[in-house]
Amino acid sequence: MLEAGSYGSLFLAAFLAATILPFSSEVAFSGALLAGLNPWKCLLVASAGNCLACSFNYAGGYLIGKPFLTRMLAKSRGRRIYRMVHRREWFALLLSWLPIVGDPITLAAGGLRTNPWFFHSVVWPLRILRYLGLLLAFSDV
Repeated sequence: MLEAGSYGSLFLAAFLAATILPFSSEVAFSGALLAGLNPWKCLLVASAGNCLACSFNYAGGYLIGKPFLTRMLAKSRGRRIYRMVHRREWFALLLSWLPIVGDPITLAAGGLRTNPWFFHSVVWPLRILRYLGLLLAFSDV
């Protein structure tokens, strides 16, 4: 039963860490691995929590950003800035896996109406690869 609670705690830590709260899922993930939990279950649980939170951030940005976006697109300068951001959004999303800066990027992507399929196809694999890197570093798998 303790093991099931540990996975639940890992999911929660990974979810909270992908919001704008100052929290480190890498520490929780590494701790779970060092505690002897199944590394592949840890990868699955932490990735699910982190990716779900990224989608939550995107949705929050989408909802909160509507009034801002409406005002921005009403002006020609705002439309130019919007087009410029969308030409470079792939680069910003490539940085979304980084601690501290990555979570605001996911929020901004929703607010700026990044295509959700594009968003998820870039952000989710990067988040999963981050945990996979930690798994390979801390585990003898």
